[in-house]
Amino acid sequence: NGLNGSLEIGSAIYLHMKKNLFYSLMALFVVLFASCGQEEIVSDNGTEINAPVTISVQAPVNNVFSRAVTIPDGYTMQCIMQLLNADGNKIGDQVTKPVTDGKVSFTISVDEQKEVSKALFWAEYVPESGAANKVYNTADLRAVGYNTASFDLTNDALMAASDAFCGKLETIGNASVTLKRPFANVSVKPKNPEVAAAANKLEIKYNALSGYDILEGKCSATTPVTYTNASFASADGNWFANFFFAPSNVSKFTAFTMRTGSFAAMFSSILCGKRTVWLGM
Repeated sequence: NGLNGSLEIGSAIYLHMKKNLFYSLMALFVVLFASCGQEEIVSDNGTEINAPVTISVQAPVNNVFSRAVTIPDGYTMQCIMQLLNADGNKIGDQVTKPVTDGKVSFTISVDEQKEVSKALFWAEYVPESGAANKVYNTADLRAVGYNTASFDLTNDALMAASDAFCGKLETIGNASVTLKRPFANVSVKPKNPEVAAAANKLEIKYNALSGYDILEGKCSATTPVTYTNASFASADGNWFANFFFAPSNVSKFTAFTMRTGSFAAMFSSILCGKRTVWLGM
């Protein structure tokens, strides 16, 4: 009996040791697995990434008489998100979503967050017929230019679609971004419109600032644009009005050339952000 008892005690000790070894190995694997998993969700700047982030974007009301965002006839509104790395270089493809009641949201995945440091946003009006005829070239939100170079001043929807909004997020995380216009709204109205009373056509040529960088707020290029009005009447209020990029690195617009029939005028040095320009004719 004593011998049998010793064997039983020895067996119990042996089994107990095996269990301890098994649990120790299990704990080791759990720790190693947790460490590997943690390494996979840490960004380049050392920030722990646990879940996707959601960015809510708000386009401002563009009609002071209405609480709703006004969409030009024949157009829809869309918003583009472009992700950047720490050096300001584009990461992946742009994401484009429709805007509803001035609002849209974007999600940045856990994997995307490993490389992404900043996000740029651009909201614009796009023809229902397709983006091929939209006003702006948005292939790169660090160099937004013109996709349309000729504007019919009698086409109210097209002129309204020249409006757009942009914004940026320089720290990635759950956030809300309210977009702003990157433009000056320039209106041209002469002090004495009777000098062109006989004219029935208007043409304006201008080297418009372009290559707008949403991240830096600067322009790097110009684009020749033309505005025409084939049913011009000099007494009908503003002769011309539109949005032009107003970057931080330019304080004045360059010269406009305007023709009304046989009459031509040039005006320049229009301060960015000025609402109305009166021509002394």
